[in-house]
Amino acid sequence: MSIKWVISAVLATTVLSGCNATVSQPTEQVTGQKFESKRGCVRTEAPDRFDARCDAPLLGYSGFSTF
Repeated sequence: MSIKWVISAVLATTVLSGCNATVSQPTEQVTGQKFESKRGCVRTEAPDRFDARCDAPLLGYSGFSTF
């Protein structure tokens, strides 16, 4: 094995491990809602509306933007 191959393998492993890192926050599913709410968060929206500070969508990523 050459040093270039080892460096490439280490770099690829580092990049791949960074792609699957997640931050886990305790959330709970409220019956009838399409999102989960963080425990103990002070809501600024009505309980039936999505609150960006406290809620996370069930599908996709919280805070994800295409640009």
